Amino acid sequence: MKVLIVKTSSLGDIIQTLDVLDYLKERYPLVDVDWVVEKRCASILQNNPLVDRLIIYDRHGDQSAFKKELKSTYYDHLFDLQGNCKSARITWMARSTYKVGFAFKDAPEWPNCLVTNRRYSIGGNTSRCQDYLQIVQQHFYDTDHFSSKHKSNTDSNQVIYLCPFSKWPSKEMNIQTTQRLMEMIHEYDQSTFKILWGNAQEQTIAHQMVDLPYVEPLDRVYEFEDLLKLFNQSRCVIAVDSLPLHIANRATCKILALFGPSSKVKYGPEGDGRLSIQGHCPYGVTFKTRCPRLRTCVDYPCMQGWTPEELFESYLQIMKSTCKK
Repeated sequence: MKVLIVKTSSLGDIIQTLDVLDYLKERYPLVDVDWVVEKRCASILQNNPLVDRLIIYDRHGDQSAFKKELKSTYYDHLFDLQGNCKSARITWMARSTYKVGFAFKDAPEWPNCLVTNRRYSIGGNTSRCQDYLQIVQQHFYDTDHFSSKHKSNTDSNQVIYLCPFSKWPSKEMNIQTTQRLMEMIHEYDQSTFKILWGNAQEQTIAHQMVDLPYVEPLDRVYEFEDLLKLFNQSRCVIAVDSLPLHIANRATCKILALFGPSSKVKYGPEGDGRLSIQGHCPYGVTFKTRCPRLRTCVDYPCMQGWTPEELFESYLQIMKSTCKK
């Protein structure tokens, strides 16, 4: 059986789709899975042994070469898990018996449904990982619960990886609150901290947070596989809604996830040893996936309003749980 996954971006969304890859390879061991991904996101899949072939999509590259490679294989099943107009063009060009995607009401951009011939609804109160799995499992008439099994690591140490930064300032942790939280955790269990950063500005802020002798920034920006190894050997990951959070959900560590203008139900990690908490909005704004003020809010009260004591209580809760993933 030959399967094509169309999930071109972004890095975090691709990581949330990896459970589909695990599912296909576990349920159908002889399946060949190809994946269409944008050039800027390809590195996250290039060393994945479960992907048989990467088809790189470059908007600024040779479209005729891309089209030729895409159409070189006839697929039994194509899963368009991007669900927008960009992926619709790719799905339309590809050759497949079944072109599977979102139902009209669930598609991120409804014109995508015009190029699929099998469409499935998703649950309203499920995570993005489960949304993608639901589509694939419904297509194969599979009602059994599936959960990816990642190898446990028994060498967990005293290190906590702290991921306070995000592409959107409205998702970031308060620096003063974060510093006090690290002090409280270290006093409790002598944990040490490593702070993740992704650009020069974040690196500067991270270095401003190292007044404490048990805190240090990472020395560089790590790729997916290297970061996964670090997380597998850690005591815990504390993160906002960001790429490192979704990478951590592929690891065996415990996770404390902080959500403000995005939904912990839709984007939070799942399973034992994971805890997601949602910040309070004093303006009474409600949403199912992302806050409509994500890009326009000026004071970020849902993320800035937590006290160190509240976050510490959540940390204690997660450390008392077991991680069986």
